[in-house]
Amino acid sequence: MTIYHILLIKFKPEATAEQRQDWVTRLIQLGKTIPAVKAVNTGKKIAGTYDKGWDEGAVLLFDNAEGLQEYLPHADHLAFIAQGSEIVIDGTVFDIDTSES
Repeated sequence: MTIYHILLIKFKPEATAEQRQDWVTRLIQLGKTIPAVKAVNTGKKIAGTYDKGWDEGAVLLFDNAEGLQEYLPHADHLAFIAQGSEIVIDGTVFDIDTSES
């Protein structure tokens, strides 16, 4: 089973390119500091008519739902959210459990 934790965010208009890149770097770091995170996938946005204005996306992989539940309250994750609130204006998360597919 794999859990896909899909994250889409919008940056505040005043967020600089450096701040945006720092956000991505800190997100990737979560995969190195939180054992339950098996992978963090990010990449360049492909602009399209259906992107709904999201600026950045990422997919975090977990072995199971327990791993996701370990990640959510983890101190490093909560610190990442708090730091990101300075430049993130909106976000959404969608979790997919592939155990039945």
